[in-house]
Amino acid sequence: MCPLGDLNLIFVTVGSWGFDNFVKAIDSSAASIDDKIVIQIANGKYEPVSCEFFRTAPSLDRYYNQADLVVAHGGTGTTLEVLSKGIPLISVANPDVKDNHQHEFLEALESVNALTYCRELESLGGAIAFRTQEQRERF
Repeated sequence: MCPLGDLNLIFVTVGSWGFDNFVKAIDSSAASIDDKIVIQIANGKYEPVSCEFFRTAPSLDRYYNQADLVVAHGGTGTTLEVLSKGIPLISVANPDVKDNHQHEFLEALESVNALTYCRELESLGGAIAFRTQEQRERF
């Protein structure tokens, strides 16, 4: 993790598919967050106005390696990749995925304190503020 002076990097990823409501929630919370936010939006239609963004990259390692916090969709691959790197993670289940399996997966990981599971997009800004403040207090 690489703090940017007093700013941290919050990296947000939606994975391979768009998740516009998630991106909108981050974008609308950005003004109340003091850290730099970079969002990977894939094929989403919504383009953030308050955050740096890009659609896809051959690898997300460059962003993970700089991130102090990752906020991500609840896909298995992304979740396990971030956790394996030891980066604090806030996850959001995409309600549009089949059988809402991300919800069960994220609940299980939250129960062993592996991540923070944000169940409601309206709470996402508060969850980010809490985690970034918690990190600052540790250092």
